[in-house]
Amino acid sequence: MNWYKRIVAQDITAYLESLGADPTIIQFITSQEPSTSQLLTNEFRKNPGSTVEQLQQIQFPQKMNPYTDREINYANRYPEMSKWILYSLKGLRKGIQPWPPQDPGGEADFDMRNNYEIFYGKIPEIKDWYNSIKPDLTPYSPEQAIAASDEWHRAMAGKGEGKEYEPTIPQLTIYGPEWKNPEWNGWTIQKVISENDLLAEGNKMDHCVGDYCDRVKEGFSIIYSLRDPENNPHITLETNDFHDVTQIQGKSNSIPKPEYRAMIKEWITSDKNTNVENYSDDDSPFDEISTAYGTAEEILEAIERTVNDDYGLRREVDTDGVDVMNMAIEIMGRANQPSYWGDFQQIPEASIDMILQMPHASSEWKADKIKELEQELYKKEEENWDWATSHWDMSYFERPDEEDYATPAEFEAAEEKVMEEESDYMNEELRKTPSGGYAFDGLAYINELRKQGLIPEYEMKLPSVVGKGGNWYKKAYKEDIPVEGDPEIGGGEGQLSFTVEEPNSERTMMQHGKEALEFTDGPIEKYNGEYGSFRYLYRENNQIIGAVQGVYKNDKTILSNMYVIPERRGQGFGTQLISIIEKYEEDIVLSRFFSEEGAKFFGVR
Repeated sequence: MNWYKRIVAQDITAYLESLGADPTIIQFITSQEPSTSQLLTNEFRKNPGSTVEQLQQIQFPQKMNPYTDREINYANRYPEMSKWILYSLKGLRKGIQPWPPQDPGGEADFDMRNNYEIFYGKIPEIKDWYNSIKPDLTPYSPEQAIAASDEWHRAMAGKGEGKEYEPTIPQLTIYGPEWKNPEWNGWTIQKVISENDLLAEGNKMDHCVGDYCDRVKEGFSIIYSLRDPENNPHITLETNDFHDVTQIQGKSNSIPKPEYRAMIKEWITSDKNTNVENYSDDDSPFDEISTAYGTAEEILEAIERTVNDDYGLRREVDTDGVDVMNMAIEIMGRANQPSYWGDFQQIPEASIDMILQMPHASSEWKADKIKELEQELYKKEEENWDWATSHWDMSYFERPDEEDYATPAEFEAAEEKVMEEESDYMNEELRKTPSGGYAFDGLAYINELRKQGLIPEYEMKLPSVVGKGGNWYKKAYKEDIPVEGDPEIGGGEGQLSFTVEEPNSERTMMQHGKEALEFTDGPIEKYNGEYGSFRYLYRENNQIIGAVQGVYKNDKTILSNMYVIPERRGQGFGTQLISIIEKYEEDIVLSRFFSEEGAKFFGVR
């Protein structure tokens, strides 16, 4: 018995009093939930001088979920057995349960390395046994449940021993004997309805369909059998009363051979099939992937299963390109040294193809999903650059000294070269990260498909600003229009000084006085300057809080700089400025030299 059980067996109040706790401490601790009370008592035991305020500040460890996402998703398919399934899977995963035992010869009945996956595969069979017998699963180990289930399945199959199918009725021949593939001519798909034929099917296929007689009779199950020309069965398929497929089994509940799966697919996708189209549940192949233990191979396999169902059936899958992206990035991020490498590099392209090839999906749905994914990829890219520019030390890129150059133009060219080198370096390093590499490859593939005309152009909403919409800010990636500097304002080509100097500095205010006020809109003012330049200001009590500066050139409104004073950032001034600009200006683009502060507002670099 541990220390806490001993004191609880006595009196927790008396124990706290013995430690010198005053009434407020005792009242606080004893009023908590038992688990919290235990932790607080232990803390006070170690630090008897603690106050209530100090105890309230204690951060207790969060209880970890002992089950993986895959285990939870799978167990939820079987509500009546879910607790037992979770306990069993956790035990097998952690090696808690000594399963399987050794026989006298020292050989295991199962391969110890595969017992976890073996149990996964046996759960559907255990479900049939459980539904028929309704045993208390609590005392059953996984091995014991599998053994009992196998014995029951053999007994069910044995009920049909010696039985043969009744004479074939043409009305029960659902498909065949003529097939599109002439090699299959003579095969048929039969509907199985009589008790005799259900028992015969179960015996010949070595599974439990013979126990389904009542379900078939009551209309809850419909059984189909794929037969060869000699009337031997090779696949048993079950649908529910909504004609949704609940299971497809080969002999001894095995996975059917590829040729047999192809024959079922021909029937499912033919005009003769009028109602069997869907799986009975909405379980996604991705539900079986654990973000803690998943692999790139599992994600790629799930993508393949989503778009290329072996039977031609429809599966309502909620997982889309964004979900796949987040899953892949999370799995990569759990590595000791997270990086974007190997088969993970195939996932961006495969996930986009998954959307475009999704069976039965409308073109509108596909376009929406591609649009959502592209926006999320841009957000990832933006987040990566924000992190890089604020965390990476670029001091080893030697900055040019203006004194070393004969002309301002030479200095600016040298400075621009260094900036490009920095940008190229960060870009290459970011592409090595899970998020950066995924975003880069995903956007590159979408752009390639768009060039081929496979993905339509569309207008994207500003990710950071609610405005009238439009795709003007996307042109920042396409336009290469330099902004000519104003010598009276300062700065060279494309680098006006508004982001360098405080907007309320003496020099800036003097220049502002030379500009002509065009209009005011609440606290916002627009001023026109020389050389086609303009400024939008957000002013309070004659102090400029925020500003956007630009120039009119080639019939375009080119935004070059943005600034909000540090102490007022994050309060919406920049957003209001942008909304006004969208209201009054047309054909807006961002200069390729647009300031980083401003670019953050527009969601672009």
